[in-house]
Amino acid sequence: MLFIKEKRNEMFGNNSKVSGKDQIKILSEKWRSLSEAEKQMYIKKYQESAIEYTKQHEAYMNSLTKEEHQALEDKLQMRKESQKRLKSALQKLDKPVGPRSPYNFFIAERASMTFGTKANETLKKIGQEWKDLPEERKEIYRRKSEEDKKRYTNEMENWKSKMLNEGFIDILNILNKKS
Repeated sequence: MLFIKEKRNEMFGNNSKVSGKDQIKILSEKWRSLSEAEKQMYIKKYQESAIEYTKQHEAYMNSLTKEEHQALEDKLQMRKESQKRLKSALQKLDKPVGPRSPYNFFIAERASMTFGTKANETLKKIGQEWKDLPEERKEIYRRKSEEDKKRYTNEMENWKSKMLNEGFIDILNILNKKS
């Protein structure tokens, strides 16, 4: 993300005709083409900022009174419970399942072939296979993912229409706020 943040403005400026999604794709390709030494620069920056964030977070948390700390914990707990209720409501209303990524399709295919081993070992093995997979083979899974995005878009349009017709506009408003 540091790389993207740094290079995005440099490459595309503020008035780019290239969509945000396409910018990310282009920058992701550029990231993959960096040497390990160049990537290490960004990894080091990230590690330094993570240490700084941790220090600032600890200082902030230590500055809170017991009451403030409890209020913060209560607020976080309420947010978690609210998210659980929303997720449960969406499941009950048959909200379509989101689209799968190319990697998800690869995992689904490979996991069925490695039945009988421990889950974490299987996932490590599959992850390495994905990294080693040639780009032209990954393209197969990218196409499946694109098709699944189309499926999801169609199902969501139908679902949103159904929710409007059934009077669940409040649910749609919550979803619009989240996105």
